[in-house]
Amino acid sequence: MNTFNRRAFLKTAGTTLATLAIHRQLPAQQSVRSINNIVDCHFHLWAKDKKRFPYQPNPRYAPEYVSTADQWDHDRVGAGISKGIFVSGAPYGDDPSFLYHSLKLAPDTLRGICLINPNVSGGIKQLEETVSGHNIVGVRLQTSWLWGVDWDSPHLAAFWKRLGELNLVLQMHLEPEFNPQLAKMLSRFPDTRVVIDHLGRPRNGTAVDFMLLHNVAKNPHVFIKLSSFDTESQEDPPYLKIQPVVKELVEWFTPSRCVWGCNNYRGDMDSDGYLELVHHAQRMFDFLTIDEQKQIFCKTPYTLYHLT
Repeated sequence: MNTFNRRAFLKTAGTTLATLAIHRQLPAQQSVRSINNIVDCHFHLWAKDKKRFPYQPNPRYAPEYVSTADQWDHDRVGAGISKGIFVSGAPYGDDPSFLYHSLKLAPDTLRGICLINPNVSGGIKQLEETVSGHNIVGVRLQTSWLWGVDWDSPHLAAFWKRLGELNLVLQMHLEPEFNPQLAKMLSRFPDTRVVIDHLGRPRNGTAVDFMLLHNVAKNPHVFIKLSSFDTESQEDPPYLKIQPVVKELVEWFTPSRCVWGCNNYRGDMDSDGYLELVHHAQRMFDFLTIDEQKQIFCKTPYTLYHLT
């Protein structure tokens, strides 16, 4: 696996990683290679019936378009995707109604990530009630909005521990400034599986903040999600600015602890549009061997989420 010079990576520590990546020379792209049985580990679905499945009051964003589980289950076939991890959108808050509805529409192929406030005394009870009897494989915690994460809360600590006991994935929507707090929680509960969303959000912190992920990556139960190439690079495909960051993350975590998520599936894009999202990712990973790509697209997510 090729890597880029870490000393050069560090020398502009006061800038963001995305800015740093602009100046790096990348290898010529290889042709897209066919990989089957891909797992899309991150996308959102949005109800058609917004009266039956309303958003919470005053959401940070409120998509008006529709992306449903039956649409996804149809479109995934032409995109070479075997399974999907539907992350419940923040506009739904901790109401799992639409999540439950969606999981029932595609019980063989779809799994869910729910949203629960971890900072309150009733969090564990709600967790146990929400995941019981449903194809839910994890909970997403968001450090920057919704309820945020109260790192000093005893309720958070108990919630974190219980997730591990239930063999659920803890998915972190993590701003880089909180990497030290994450490291402390990992030292307290090293066996709870943690997935860090969206490349660790490099645009939202300094290079110094981001480099702390290098130590976090030493924990064998921490994974990184390779997604959001568009928002983190703020450019159109093929997202060349962000590829050096992706390379470094793959080196730190190794393909055995990297997963991919499109983040941009929409119900009106059909199979061809969905397949194009897969192709963008394959081009991003052109520095890897075909076996390493299969590890990220297929083998690691099957193991991480206990898929069958």
